[in-house]
Amino acid sequence: MNILFYKKNINSKNELKEYLKKEKDYSITVLPTVENLKSDLQEYEPDIIFIDYELGSQENFLPLKTFKRSKKKLYIIVIVPDFLSITKIDFLIKFKLCQLTLLASASVAQYRTAIKYIESNLNEKSKLLEIKDKYDSIIHEYNNYKKSLEEKEQAIKQLKEKIADIIIIDETADIYNERYFNNQAEQIVEECKRYHDNMCVIYLTIDNIEQINEVYGEEGKNFVLKNTAAEIKERIRNNDLAAISGDHTYFLILYKKIQSNMVRVVAERLKKYLEDKVFIFDNKQVRISVSMGLSSAINYFKNIFELKDLRQQAEIALNNAYKKGGDVIVAYA
Repeated sequence: MNILFYKKNINSKNELKEYLKKEKDYSITVLPTVENLKSDLQEYEPDIIFIDYELGSQENFLPLKTFKRSKKKLYIIVIVPDFLSITKIDFLIKFKLCQLTLLASASVAQYRTAIKYIESNLNEKSKLLEIKDKYDSIIHEYNNYKKSLEEKEQAIKQLKEKIADIIIIDETADIYNERYFNNQAEQIVEECKRYHDNMCVIYLTIDNIEQINEVYGEEGKNFVLKNTAAEIKERIRNNDLAAISGDHTYFLILYKKIQSNMVRVVAERLKKYLEDKVFIFDNKQVRISVSMGLSSAINYFKNIFELKDLRQQAEIALNNAYKKGGDVIVAYA
């Protein structure tokens, strides 16, 4: 610990050491004047400064104010005359010009107590700084980890999006998923629009799928969805398109270049085929009934060559089929 003494009446370093009767090794420097304060602070790098009140109060307490403005935390002890008024001592403390005051007549024990008090504070401060450094290090490490995790999560998200774009088959029904349907259907709509060809969108739902789920469980339900999808794929042309909705509540079928008068015929033929089909699950026969909602690009009212409009019309038609009790085909009108 470096101790700097600004004291007129102590003339030698040895005398000061003897006066303090220190228990530990201190680096003690005694200076009789405050003429070179800034250079003193740079040269001796003190932790504790003892200074006579007479020296510290020069030029409106300029030395004490200089210590206060120091970048390094300094512990200042002002040695005050025994006759100094309480008001002046309070002034030093109030404006934080020093941490402690000692009377000029203070005993060796009082000096030692003051130094031990400051040393204890310095040790506590050192521990706090060590804790703060550890805390800052942990926070820094955590922030780096968090940033790395966020980057990895973003990479995973992008990878999932790429995978989702690549994956076009619904795993449950083994048929194209809705995303792929939308992408391909948009191209088909543009082609039909260019050549003014009719096209048809069908929403097809299995009326008794919930009863199948209740009787045979989810495995039975998925079995029926998968086999129904297989039969639909067998019943459409190569240039037509079939898929299942994301929530597995209905199938989507798009017939390309189909004559208006053939839309219902094709739908009724598919409906009959599916309802005549007998699925065998767990050695038991399972039959289905279906409802359909139809929409055509070319009709008596106006021509529709927007996929979202065609899908919306097919959905409305399917809802009307529900209202009729199901097991029917309803065309949008």
